[in-house]
Amino acid sequence: MYVAYRFGMAFLLTTAHTVAALYRIQQAGLGPLELALVGTVLEITVTLCEVPTGVVADLYGRRASVLLGLATIGAGLLVEGAVPALPAIMLGQVLWGLGYTFTSGADAAWIADEVGEERARYLYVRGAQAAQAATLLGIGASVARGSLRLNLPLRVAGAGMWVLALVLALVMFERGYRPRWRPGDSLWQGVGGTWRHGWRAVQGRPGLRLLLAIGIFYGLASEGFDRLWQLHLLTRFPQLGGAAGGAAGPAGTGAVVWIGLLTAGAMLLSMAAAEVVRRRGVGDPARVGRMLLAISMLLVPSVAGFGLAGSLAAATGFYWLTALLRETYDPLQVAWVNQGLDPRARATVLSMVEQFHSFGEIIGGPVLGGIAAAIAVEAGLVASAAFLLPVVGMYAVLVRRMAGAGARPGAAAAPAAPPDGTTAAAGGAGEKATVPPGAADWSGGGPAVGCP
Repeated sequence: MYVAYRFGMAFLLTTAHTVAALYRIQQAGLGPLELALVGTVLEITVTLCEVPTGVVADLYGRRASVLLGLATIGAGLLVEGAVPALPAIMLGQVLWGLGYTFTSGADAAWIADEVGEERARYLYVRGAQAAQAATLLGIGASVARGSLRLNLPLRVAGAGMWVLALVLALVMFERGYRPRWRPGDSLWQGVGGTWRHGWRAVQGRPGLRLLLAIGIFYGLASEGFDRLWQLHLLTRFPQLGGAAGGAAGPAGTGAVVWIGLLTAGAMLLSMAAAEVVRRRGVGDPARVGRMLLAISMLLVPSVAGFGLAGSLAAATGFYWLTALLRETYDPLQVAWVNQGLDPRARATVLSMVEQFHSFGEIIGGPVLGGIAAAIAVEAGLVASAAFLLPVVGMYAVLVRRMAGAGARPGAAAAPAAPPDGTTAAAGGAGEKATVPPGAADWSGGGPAVGCP
């Protein structure tokens, strides 16, 4: 079920977003500043909604949160594809960002609750592989439909999200987690209580605090790369075809086809890498931590090399290496930080990490875009690589701590319950609950929000 869900989500999102930038440029007539504002609106929406929607998953159930998220994403895609104007595109991004926050954290928490953390770690990797395969198919579907009309992929994907939500409503079960909401409970009381519970879990674990900081810097770097890589290729190597697509059919088709080929090649490499990760195993936290450190170290020269490459062949190679490393990073990170999380606040803590990542993206887009505009696109990409250096340093600290203590990524004493033994959760103030033994110790995976 989880693997099929990841496949469907990836196919529909790739179908929509492969041509989204060209749709905004060619049909809506957006300029550079307006395009940047579209991305900023998306990231702000994600940042503001990440924790409250994570609390919804903890209070009312992961299943309900996922279904609501899919329906909202579908509405956002349909709105953007229906009216090629800035206000409609902005509204579509708000709905898309809101829907994404309902699914982020909730889907990973749902499968962990249903099958257990040990089995879930392998399903995260399998889900990533399924998503990569779906991305290949989605690229082809997007190019084919975009060749007919640039807004068609958005509209088809939006309707597909509603169909996926309907199918999951019929077949998705939730037996491993009991939602905490009761009649008379206040959602906003729950937001405060459960968020405080999740924050106490983070405060009690220096490792989790470092992971939040990693999310900020990784978001800074990834947003710069996501915003600039296509522009860099098209301006540095005009033989690829400009935004108008040359003579290759409708406006933008030539560029979409080439970018689709690059993305497809990256996905093939990433699928192979994910299989290697699965076979080596993700059950040993220390091993996974070392792999995350190695990936972060390789990303620095890879992103910088892409920005400085003097030939199309070199740029293609660095792009593929960067994409491979990023796609491998996500499932490893989810598996690593989802170990030992208190089920009562699992989705909230995961969403908090996503929020810090989005905060980094909000900062990174304008900063790196400004560097690219003031100096050169290449300078913006090199600056993106520089923002990864703190990530390398923090992973090195975490790996060294784990090697010395033999602990989980966020290992520390269990978070203290309130003095009267009540939960800090949303079931209403003063409700009694037993803290599960070993309730202890994020997820920075998911779709790259800056990509649309």
